[in-house]
Amino acid sequence: MIYNKVLIMFFIIMSCTYINNVNDIKFEQVLENYFQESLYLYKITGTYQGDPRYNDTLPNFLSDDFIVKEKKFYRKFLNKMNSYDNSILSEDELLNKNVLLWECEMNLKRLQFPKDLMPIDQMWGFQLSMGQLASGMGAQPFKNLE
Repeated sequence: MIYNKVLIMFFIIMSCTYINNVNDIKFEQVLENYFQESLYLYKITGTYQGDPRYNDTLPNFLSDDFIVKEKKFYRKFLNKMNSYDNSILSEDELLNKNVLLWECEMNLKRLQFPKDLMPIDQMWGFQLSMGQLASGMGAQPFKNLE
């Protein structure tokens, strides 16, 4: 009889450990999904990071469709991060959660500003990046026809 209780306790402890490991994997997967989806949304970022998957496309950053996609993206990950209970997260995971929450919140606030109504800035802007990319000397070296 005592062996049964010990055996049951063993399985309960192992189950809890397994559940915590599954939560860790899910949390890490959410972070990886955020990274991959952000590269898909901001394709030029991948180019600058050496990821050539999206070198052939360039979104219209000022279009209403793109802004809707951005808002949807940040709200999605804001909700996912808020769904995690801080008490089940490790110290590193909690730090990652807080950083991602901050990033999502700041970008949602940024998207409230009508940047498309601002004049072109001669110091910062995509018009400068485009020239650097087109030179073939930057992040996209144009080493072959493709």
